[in-house]
Amino acid sequence: MEPVKVALVGIGGMGGSHFRNIIENEMYQLVGVCDIGLHRKDVQERRKIAKDKGIPFFRDYKAMYRKVDCEAVFVAAPHHWHARMTIDALKKGCHVFTEKPPAGSTADVMKMIAAQKKAGKLVAVGFNPSASPAVQAVKRHIANGDLGTIKQVTLAILWWRENSYYRRAKWVGRMKIDGVDCSDGCMCNQGSHGIFQALYLASEKKHPSLSAPSDIEANLYRFHTASQFEAEDMACVRATLDGKKGKKLLAYITTDIKDKEDFCDIIGTKGRIRVGEPHIILNDGSKITVKQEEGVPSKQQNFALAIRGEAELYCPLEEGAKQVLLTDGAYASLKRKVKVAPWGALEDGCAALMRAVEQRCLISELKDKPDWA
Repeated sequence: MEPVKVALVGIGGMGGSHFRNIIENEMYQLVGVCDIGLHRKDVQERRKIAKDKGIPFFRDYKAMYRKVDCEAVFVAAPHHWHARMTIDALKKGCHVFTEKPPAGSTADVMKMIAAQKKAGKLVAVGFNPSASPAVQAVKRHIANGDLGTIKQVTLAILWWRENSYYRRAKWVGRMKIDGVDCSDGCMCNQGSHGIFQALYLASEKKHPSLSAPSDIEANLYRFHTASQFEAEDMACVRATLDGKKGKKLLAYITTDIKDKEDFCDIIGTKGRIRVGEPHIILNDGSKITVKQEEGVPSKQQNFALAIRGEAELYCPLEEGAKQVLLTDGAYASLKRKVKVAPWGALEDGCAALMRAVEQRCLISELKDKPDWA
């Protein structure tokens, strides 16, 4: 296929991964890169690589959009830039691949969807599980009816971050920055891939459909003490899915806990599975082997194939927006207020979270809930 001419906004952090994938991929021709972080060693190194390859470098993404002839744009900037950079690229007539989360608020993601419809271009959201052979295999079984009607999905994203993590850049851990929604808590950052996966597998419809959340209830806490940290580092969220009272998502997400395993459990009327395990366990005790496909294209490859009309996007914007609907709904349920919990109670908080996981409830519903909850 003819290579897709692409420009990249952001070559530090996650942008560095896209930079490597694009320049090493015959499906793409990188024609421009942009970053403002020239103080960063990784940005300096990639800028030099780009220069050596004759790829122009810009500090202003709008200048790059004006001067570079490209079919598509990759957006790998901080959360609060995703919406405006995507909308400006669509106005230029480009397809867009944006990093997760697609935006920091429902309002911003709806503006993106409106701009996409007006432009008639593709917008992909880079959720990692969308390109996972294991997740894709489970989705095929669910769409085939092997688990029956999905009744409950339980997601646990159990990470640890030092206080220094929340001091690494001025946007990190912020709810708003420069008047724009950022929502950089554990839900939109560490948990966003998992939330995508849970909503994707909750839907019995074929790829790329996600379930839509509603009636969202949440406990949101902040233990870390970094002065700029405004968002949550522990979240318990419960939502109704697809408007069906008997269909629930339970999500437990934190950056406060060490040495725990993430998981995603799917329960249907016919059976259950934990994502990554080799079998679906049916209600009668029998098993269905989950068969993964080999040679699954990466999310970057899928985007190029979709532009050329040779594949369906792994995660189109309208589906990926449902992750934002869940996280923004969790904030809205608490009037956008995150409860501050004492750093000295962190061990107690993690124990309470794990009891809530075991009981499949919110921390606030525990009979022995902590005083700070």
